[in-house]
Amino acid sequence: LIKFGVSGHWEHANTPRNPNTPANIRGDWTELFESDDLKNWKFLHRFYERRQDDSWTQANEDDMCPVFLPLPREDGSDSGKHLQLFISHNLGCQYYIGTYDKSADKFYPEKHGRMTWKDFTFFAPEALTAPDGRFIMWAWLHDNLFADNDRTELEKFGWTGVFSMPRSLWLREDGTLGMAPIREMRMLRYNESADLSALDPVSCEIELEFSGAAEEKCGLRVFASPDGEEFTDIFYDSEAGELVVDMKKSGIGRFNIEERAPFRLPDGEKLKLDIFLDKCVIEVFANDRQAICRRVFTSSDASCGISVIGNAEKITGYDIMPSNFY
Repeated sequence: LIKFGVSGHWEHANTPRNPNTPANIRGDWTELFESDDLKNWKFLHRFYERRQDDSWTQANEDDMCPVFLPLPREDGSDSGKHLQLFISHNLGCQYYIGTYDKSADKFYPEKHGRMTWKDFTFFAPEALTAPDGRFIMWAWLHDNLFADNDRTELEKFGWTGVFSMPRSLWLREDGTLGMAPIREMRMLRYNESADLSALDPVSCEIELEFSGAAEEKCGLRVFASPDGEEFTDIFYDSEAGELVVDMKKSGIGRFNIEERAPFRLPDGEKLKLDIFLDKCVIEVFANDRQAICRRVFTSSDASCGISVIGNAEKITGYDIMPSNFY
């Protein structure tokens, strides 16, 4: 017997944004169906109900690309909780942590979080449970070049969009979501160096540690032009309690914005950033509990400068080898 949750058909993406839409189908939700042959499906019931006060998701959001799996602890053991990943078409990838009532076949969300906050660059998640119990996910990263639809990019380049790196997700001791690059990414490292100028700016990983997180900004400037007019800043804003990727000076693109993710360090905790640069992709992980992923298209190959923002206590960089042969 196979059970499958769906959020309706494609048109549901626009349904919540119609003011005349009935209340019971506004916002995000999934329906549960079952089948014993993958051909004939029987509707069971709604799998979860969204919080109606809009404090988690808004009434103009939908739930598409749902992925529902057990959420392990960091060591892969059972936490007793489940995670549902999904996207809304207007605000991208997000998640619920909650309890799955197996006897009733219903999911009860207890915490909500987002993986993109300004637009929908981080989109359409996929996930699996690894043999060792890890929850591993990846997502579709939208292109960032044209103001019209992705078909233009497909016709111009022969492809559109890329996948993010796989990341591990787990339930932290405080009940929030932990996240970090999968450990297999370390197999791609070579040419370790504390000298950022020695790294290949096209494909590298940089680990930074700051003890003075009370500084106004701690982080990294990347994709900087020689004249300083073009750059992308990645930093922790301690006053606002946010992890930031500032793309307002990031060359060309329709999504040149400043993305801010909620992230606050308690007193005494060091700021630890793990930053990946892979051609047009930036992926930033902070203290194994927050991440931002963006696409950056520079106006020139000369826009490749890297420098530290603030006073880093420790800097470790690596070049990254290709993960495939082509």
